[in-house]
Amino acid sequence: MKRLLQLATIHDYFSKEHLYKQRMTEMTACTLSADHTFKVSANIGLWCNRKWIKLYDSLFIVMNERGIVMSWKLCKGTSFNEVEDVLQSLKNRLSTQGCCINNFFIDNCCHWKAKLNAIFENALIQLDPFHAIQRVTAKIPKKGARDCPIRRLRAQLIGDFKLVLRDPTDRGKERTKSTASKEIIEKKHFQFFKTMEGSRV
Repeated sequence: MKRLLQLATIHDYFSKEHLYKQRMTEMTACTLSADHTFKVSANIGLWCNRKWIKLYDSLFIVMNERGIVMSWKLCKGTSFNEVEDVLQSLKNRLSTQGCCINNFFIDNCCHWKAKLNAIFENALIQLDPFHAIQRVTAKIPKKGARDCPIRRLRAQLIGDFKLVLRDPTDRGKERTKSTASKEIIEKKHFQFFKTMEGSRV
């Protein structure tokens, strides 16, 4: 029964694939963000001699400022060459719609900046907030046993640091508002580290 449901789902997708692609081409954007994800690609492959062989190692996704997928590609590797065609095609598509990309957020902005600007000439290439936070929190030590104070403090510290990107008027565990402005983030960033310095005195 499970296998039949899988086949029915796959058949339904391919029967409507042209509609999905058409709808995607109608989407507009002024800001883009892109990243590789590795979980999806792990499920795409074949069994050979009782071994699962992956056909791809990542899925590259480009989204607009509303989180809508603008384009995607299954890749073998994470080099720029793997996705250059996708980005150029997206740029051409957006240009015909009169869209100008002002910002492009990506995790490896330092390495891809020049190449991205060769396609999206006017875009400001920046490190995306998720990976910016990850780079900082990765430096926080993971010492001690699971129930020791430093481990508990680390979790609290990471939780507090993630809030530097949030609008100050946003409340609760779930974010409901857009990322705060650059000026607000800088101010909260300063306050966070000032508090940390004070806690060490």
